Amino acid sequence: MKAQRRPSSIIASAIPAVAGAILIASTPLAGAAESSPAADSGQRSTTSVQITHVTETHACDFDKFTKNVMSLLGRYDPADAALGGTDPKTAVERIRASQGEQGLMYFSSNDHGALFPLVGKPLRKAIRFYLGNPLIAIKMTQKNQSAALYAPLTMLVYESAPGVVKVEYDLPSSLFGQFHDPDIDQVGTTLDTKLHALIVKAAS
Repeated sequence: MKAQRRPSSIIASAIPAVAGAILIASTPLAGAAESSPAADSGQRSTTSVQITHVTETHACDFDKFTKNVMSLLGRYDPADAALGGTDPKTAVERIRASQGEQGLMYFSSNDHGALFPLVGKPLRKAIRFYLGNPLIAIKMTQKNQSAALYAPLTMLVYESAPGVVKVEYDLPSSLFGQFHDPDIDQVGTTLDTKLHALIVKAAS
């Protein structure tokens, strides 16, 4: 008898980050101007941001899902980006030629499920993927270098029950929204759509 397909679902929750804001200022060196790099040395600041965390549940075999993700994504080659220093035109052409579904590429992954035997527990199926596109990232980092902290994107895929896969990620628009730049916001919203479309196609 064919197993009944479970409906897919998406859960989004807003998670506040570090509470409060702190500024720890150092004492300027004697004779140094306040605007000099030496005057900024030792300073530390924190900013509170609100992140939307998404959990998608799909009725799909874990191995099939992860195989589909890998087949849909292009492959990022750092040598292509490095070529930009001497031949930007060729570098861009190579990166574009490496794009996969939704213009996204595979950067790397970590098998978190393989760690459980270290604490005496059975293996689990859980992989964290890093994915993105340097041509998309540079649209944001040229406006605010700090956006590089969230590029490439990351998503966690794990088997929650036989035949059921959960995918968790922080919504890109909420990550990049902290920079309060309309151009970065637009890219972040586009990435929301791209990431969700990739997941849905991998689960189909």
